[in-house]
Amino acid sequence: MHTLGDIIAFNNAHAAVALKYGQAIFLAADQLDTSPGSADTQRYLADRAQDLALTRTGLDAVFNGPDGIEGTDDDFDAILFPQNRGAGAPAKAGYPSIVVAGGFVPPVAPVASPTPFGVTFSGRAFSEPRLIALAYAFEQATKHRAPPASAPPLPTDSVRRR
Repeated sequence: MHTLGDIIAFNNAHAAVALKYGQAIFLAADQLDTSPGSADTQRYLADRAQDLALTRTGLDAVFNGPDGIEGTDDDFDAILFPQNRGAGAPAKAGYPSIVVAGGFVPPVAPVASPTPFGVTFSGRAFSEPRLIALAYAFEQATKHRAPPASAPPLPTDSVRRR
């Protein structure tokens, strides 16, 4: 399959298994003119630029702290999200995120064992060194990271001290 039309045709030919949820989005997308300079392409580019501007402006407002001014003492280094919820906006803006172990959720039937739960640190553009430092400090302070019992240790899992 090479085109959206090929996928639509395949779905129609195998409707019993391929169209559980329909294909309205495929059909609508297939009507768009995505050639360079087309009205649809221009609208997409304008919408994407606006989305980036709004996302970055909103995140920067949070990072800039209560006074709204970047580079002052009330600025935030990172935003913390449970799991990866909320990390979509930083990703869309091109801002970095890092996920680390945040603990375990108690077992809920039918799962018999605790489930890992992560936390996401997101920061400004080019703040990767600071995010890695924050994530490392969090891991060291909480000791929530635990290798799965099903994974055998690797020779590189421990360092021999001299």
